[in-house]
Amino acid sequence: IGTTLPGFEVYPTWVIGRSLTVVLNGLSRGRYEVTLLSVNGQILKRTVIQHNGGSAAEQMELPALLPAGTYMVHIEGEGVRFIQKIVKK
Repeated sequence: IGTTLPGFEVYPTWVIGRSLTVVLNGLSRGRYEVTLLSVNGQILKRTVIQHNGGSAAEQMELPALLPAGTYMVHIEGEGVRFIQKIVKK
């Protein structure tokens, strides 16, 4: 009770602006790659987070001309992988 399991969170999942927050919860120190993909698997943006361990939040700017639609955020590093769908309004 009152503990957070190690993992990732991406918000908002319904994006109105150009910014996402990527939260790393209780993860090991290391390099985590964050990739924004189209539903067809095309890489639209890739960034790397050098995580100091524990929990932290990082901002990710979306491409300026990203049209409205459905996208996938893929996060991978230090033996873990996470995929979350987002919708750009």
